[in-house]
Amino acid sequence: MIGNFFDVSIASKVLFSFILAYSGIVASGLIYLKHNCGYSVSFGKPLIFFRLAKGNHTLGSVLGIVDRFDRLIIAWFLPLSLLGKYAVMSSAISLFRFFPEAFSKLIVATKSEAWRKYLQTKYIWVVSFVLLTIAVLLLQSIIEIVLGPNWLLPISISYVFALQELARGMFQVTGNYNISIGKSGRAHSAALYLLAITGPAAYVLSLFIGLIGVPLGFLLSYVFVLLLLREKKQSV
Repeated sequence: MIGNFFDVSIASKVLFSFILAYSGIVASGLIYLKHNCGYSVSFGKPLIFFRLAKGNHTLGSVLGIVDRFDRLIIAWFLPLSLLGKYAVMSSAISLFRFFPEAFSKLIVATKSEAWRKYLQTKYIWVVSFVLLTIAVLLLQSIIEIVLGPNWLLPISISYVFALQELARGMFQVTGNYNISIGKSGRAHSAALYLLAITGPAAYVLSLFIGLIGVPLGFLLSYVFVLLLLREKKQSV
């Protein structure tokens, strides 16, 4: 009986390990806050929380949903053999999402425009593009050495996906900045536009130009909502 209980797939074991890790982190954080900050854990009515946080949680929720669209489109509408290659490439590049996520948290926590002004300097983006190119070339080499050339996608697809991740980070930082200054309505509407257009754009482009159309559709969608946020700022 015990042997059958532990006889699960590798995917299930990976998911279970994530659940244990996140549970341990949450429990450790609550214990630390309770003993060092006098924070008491209590569970209130969730509807009250959602009313107070109305418009503030849309950005993170939408990004979490949109981040799954690309693999769903590939699995449903493109040759399934491409999904594994795309998953390897995209997962490796997505590791660097912690940079914009960290900046977003700093912006929201400090409510300072200094971080945003720093990120708007042209030198930051020049350096970002250079590092992006190096990272993509390095990633291609690592995949070829570790998994073999059969797992490689064209470098153009990897680079467009990397640009998509850069645009995603810009949108995340800009959206969180708007939330931090009390303009959550801008981030809320932009996130809803992103949710509405990303999937169709990626799907239509993939029909015409193949796999590269998926990250290109995402990239164009992020650029659109960034322009939307900028236009709303200028019109206020």
